[in-house]
Amino acid sequence: GINAEYGKQRHQQTISKMSYELYFSQGKQHCENRNFEEAVVSFTDALREEPNDVDLWNWKGYSLRNLGKNVEAIKCYDRALEIDPQYDIVWNNKGWAEDDMGLHQQAIKSYNECLRYNPRNVKAWNNKGFSLDDMGLHEEAIYCYERALELEPTNDTSWNNKGAALNRIGHFKEAIECLERTIELNGACANPWSHKGFALSALGDHKQAMVCLNKALDLNPNYPNGWTNKGSVLHRVGKYRKALVCYEKALIISPNHKSALQGKQEALVALKTDAELKKQILEYIARNIHLFPEEKLKILPTDLIIAIKFTIHHLDD
Repeated sequence: GINAEYGKQRHQQTISKMSYELYFSQGKQHCENRNFEEAVVSFTDALREEPNDVDLWNWKGYSLRNLGKNVEAIKCYDRALEIDPQYDIVWNNKGWAEDDMGLHQQAIKSYNECLRYNPRNVKAWNNKGFSLDDMGLHEEAIYCYERALELEPTNDTSWNNKGAALNRIGHFKEAIECLERTIELNGACANPWSHKGFALSALGDHKQAMVCLNKALDLNPNYPNGWTNKGSVLHRVGKYRKALVCYEKALIISPNHKSALQGKQEALVALKTDAELKKQILEYIARNIHLFPEEKLKILPTDLIIAIKFTIHHLDD
């Protein structure tokens, strides 16, 4: 009787272990295929078999975060940290979810915990820098990116982030050096092309800036920062309508994009001011048409001649 009961328990344990391994494997496969809804179901099934598996809680949190369910993701990470408080990867992932919610100070605390247990975690240095950047602490962010690069000199994300942060403090030449290094390492990524375009435009090289920004948008047409930066360059050279189109495209992709919203507002103001200025110039020409030699008027563009005649006709309206 005892041996039979023991054998039955062993059999159930074997089935349970097989189920756990199957569910865990399915969940990771779903993540790889970006089927995060299915991944959550698989990890939940696996957790019924092994409720204290820290990796399962971490993977479930990762899946929920990718579904935008950050509150639920953080609960999973907290459960994992109850089991293993020193698991650096979970601390980093928790910080990432907090960042997604705009809780940058809380995220930095999580990244600091991660780095306390593993000071060589490159992702945590990068993510901490990103949070500091979002808080406007760009020099502190650059320090984090440099720490990441000391650990992994060929990390293209760190070079890109450092370049973007240098842009934000106006160090455009240094930024371009970092971004060119990024492009050497990963030229198929849109981000460094966009940031380089922004820096070149700030230095006055608008033509080359547009080359970089068009390259960024060829690589990723759904990149809101690329459209915003292109809008910024067009605005600088007085092409307000084209700038407005770019800001609108950015806002279709990301409706709350702060820089695109601000750029759109500035472009609308510039268009209004531009239109008023053109109207004033036309009225001045119309009122003082006798001062302009006839041969000079003949060589004006046709659309401008029509506009002048229209303005003369409506001067006293």
